[in-house]
Amino acid sequence: MSSVRPKWFGDRFEDISPVQLARRLSAVAPEELVHFVTDKAQQWNHRRSCADALVGRLPSGSPADLLAILRDPTETSELRRALLDLLTVSPGKHSGEVLAWAKLQESGADGSDVLSTLGFAALIVRAELGDTSAAPALVERATDPWEGVRAEHAIDALITSYGADVVFGGSPNVLMLSGETPALRLLGVRLSDRVGIDVSPALADESTMVARAAFDLLTARYRDGRFATGVVAGLTAMATRAGPGQVWAMAVLARRFPVDVRKMWNELGPRPVEVAGLPTDVRDALIREYAPGQRGTDARWILEAALQPSIEDRDDEASVRAAMKALKASGVEPGEPVPAGVDEGSGGGTYFRIHTAEGDVMISTLGPFFRTQRDSIADLLTSSGGFRRIDDRLAEVVVDGLCVYFFGDRGPLCVRDLLFYWQD
Repeated sequence: MSSVRPKWFGDRFEDISPVQLARRLSAVAPEELVHFVTDKAQQWNHRRSCADALVGRLPSGSPADLLAILRDPTETSELRRALLDLLTVSPGKHSGEVLAWAKLQESGADGSDVLSTLGFAALIVRAELGDTSAAPALVERATDPWEGVRAEHAIDALITSYGADVVFGGSPNVLMLSGETPALRLLGVRLSDRVGIDVSPALADESTMVARAAFDLLTARYRDGRFATGVVAGLTAMATRAGPGQVWAMAVLARRFPVDVRKMWNELGPRPVEVAGLPTDVRDALIREYAPGQRGTDARWILEAALQPSIEDRDDEASVRAAMKALKASGVEPGEPVPAGVDEGSGGGTYFRIHTAEGDVMISTLGPFFRTQRDSIADLLTSSGGFRRIDDRLAEVVVDGLCVYFFGDRGPLCVRDLLFYWQD
């Protein structure tokens, strides 16, 4: 098989935009594209582009050669993924062979990584081909923050074809209340909400993931505060009775309905999440910025945030302007404040860096909080009134129970990373 690159690729293939590339490859005969895809001497990304260009026009005699590449673990997963998509959407008698290969991915029988992107793609394909045995694995994948939406769509396709009772052995309400695993109960919450079933009972689920899903759906459904009478009564009963779901019910009522939740909190609710060494002003600033946080956040943080007085038209740069005024008055020649994204080279965040003749200082946009290694700068700002220095001890305090997205993770962060947050 020849490794010579065809003329239709041109001299600067890498500089072509996706639209231009698709237009160029659409003019190439399908047989030539197949020939190129099966040529192992060619670059994998060029072969993948040709595979993408075959969608909707795959020659009838080609699947056997392409299936061989799909099955070959020495080929790149990106190319195999493109071929999997191609063979799944192309009509023909090869669906059974694709399905057989896809099933091997779950067991790892061919040495594949069942947790890989390719393994997940194979799971999606099984659902698209009507394989109900893929449902349990898809339900677990639906709990993943990265893959969840695609898994949910695949589950929906199976339910549309066969029904929830057939695929999962129960109605949405039964799954929500009695599913054997948190993942199944999470599915039940989602399906119940879709058909109008009250999901507030799931607030009492022992899994924070399930309870949080119910909270999110309830607060989204009733944004205008108009609950059905029965829902309000049920939430109030749950909120005034010590037990599972109490704080979640309070949080829903506090965010979406004019109920005196503060009285419930003071009389019956558990105490706020205690974080040793966290000053009240810093705590309040973090709650305003980050609650309700990511899935896994303690319901008490969400309720505490809901009970805070709202701040209309919050001025994120007020602390920066105040710091500049104090620094200029002290004669340390501050430069222009540099936003977090510019300071880090990309992205954005919740601080500005100010260069001065005495040294650098970071000013948080969440309040009058600053970080600096220069005591002289610290003395200037603290003496000007209203500023709090976030020293090394305070900076390392971890705010337990408040989960925030940070470079792929969704767990609790320390005060430094929260007040002086940066995300690429």
